[in-house]
Amino acid sequence: MENKKVYIVLIVFLFVFFFVMFISFGVPNLKKDKLKAILIVGNHSIWNYANQRWNSITNPSEMKELNWQKYHLFAQYENKGRYSLWYDDNEWYAFDEEKNSYSLGSPFFAYTSNYDITVYPYHEEKVTDTKYIANVLKNHNISLSSKLTTSTKISLDFDQDGIKEEFYAVSNAFSLEEEPSVVFSFAFMVKENAIYMIYEDVRENDYFGACKPFYTGFLDIDRDNVSELVLSCGHYSVENQTDSLYQFTNQMFKKVISNE
Repeated sequence: MENKKVYIVLIVFLFVFFFVMFISFGVPNLKKDKLKAILIVGNHSIWNYANQRWNSITNPSEMKELNWQKYHLFAQYENKGRYSLWYDDNEWYAFDEEKNSYSLGSPFFAYTSNYDITVYPYHEEKVTDTKYIANVLKNHNISLSSKLTTSTKISLDFDQDGIKEEFYAVSNAFSLEEEPSVVFSFAFMVKENAIYMIYEDVRENDYFGACKPFYTGFLDIDRDNVSELVLSCGHYSVENQTDSLYQFTNQMFKKVISNE
């Protein structure tokens, strides 16, 4: 009789344990499996998020299905509202409710989803204090007197801890004055005086193969309270642009998806 009571208590305990675990971990994962989103970055990347996975959309028939859908549009670092988008001849076009065209400009990204996505507002500014740039250049044995063609900074609370981080984009690529022997591009975050590298490229005697980085968006797209950012990179040819989605986990930036 005592053994029977012990078994009953054990079974009840296990049932309660697994029920609590399912409520704590299983239900959120089931909800996440239902999240679906399309993220458009400029004219070069279309990413699909479904079943907690990312995939690139490159098939022309799939791309046509995206036409005339309503998208949340962010252009020139601002929320522009909702627009219908149309893709034709390798370029996106935006239209308002009355089908009036809207000039997208650059950079821009847009999304449509069956859930709310958090997008963080920000603005870009020129770097005035170059101590972190000097630190990065020194670590790569690059002259501190190098002429920069890009030197921008964005300040925002990326990890939502109440303290703003700083995001730098630095490059000497595509100078109109000279063709440097060493071409470099860096994108990095500064948090509590520590530098976390996002993108780095240093090349010798390859002026036309370089890439100039810029930030396109900051957001939490998969509702896990871990923010993502979109970093784009312009090549010498205006026809090419590299776009990558990064997530900051375990004190480092991990590339989630890219059009490379």
